[in-house]
Amino acid sequence: MPYLLFYDVNGYYAERRGPFRSAHIAYARQAVAQRRTRAGLRLADPADGAVLLFRGASAAVAASFPPRTPSS
Repeated sequence: MPYLLFYDVNGYYAERRGPFRSAHIAYARQAVAQRRTRAGLRLADPADGAVLLFRGASAAVAASFPPRTPSS
């Protein structure tokens, strides 16, 4: 079943995402390789949001993306 995950970002998003961006993209690519994630895109330029399309047995597949870390 398909599930959409919407990201809403604030005005500080672009300057604060730097330390996490590489890990986030690597995790997204891994999810695509495992066929859990189908597509993702930003909603504006500069980004003011994003959407990811997942496929799974429940909404948990989208809710668990990305994994949380103490510093994020």
